Amino acid sequence: MSAVLDWEFAFAGSPLTDIANMLRYEHRMPEAFVSQFLRGYQVQGGILPPDWHRCIKLLDLISLCEFAHAPEVNEVVVRDVIELMERTLAQYQEK
Repeated sequence: MSAVLDWEFAFAGSPLTDIANMLRYEHRMPEAFVSQFLRGYQVQGGILPPDWHRCIKLLDLISLCEFAHAPEVNEVVVRDVIELMERTLAQYQEK
């Protein structure tokens, strides 16, 4: 065994949602982390659709909305969520 992953929010759905969660902060991660994570996913049989990056960012918007509207959410989390949402929307409004 080389690693143990503990997904906090488990549910039956697209594996792209897990990738979205893992790469939520990819803009702060080393390029090597992102590329090796994706390589490992594909080596183990995972398939990335041609528009996978856009898909994960749109799926992550759903999760971010859930965070922003949680019954007990603090201001720091809300600010972080808003920044992530704005980043995603700006990135894909250009295309």
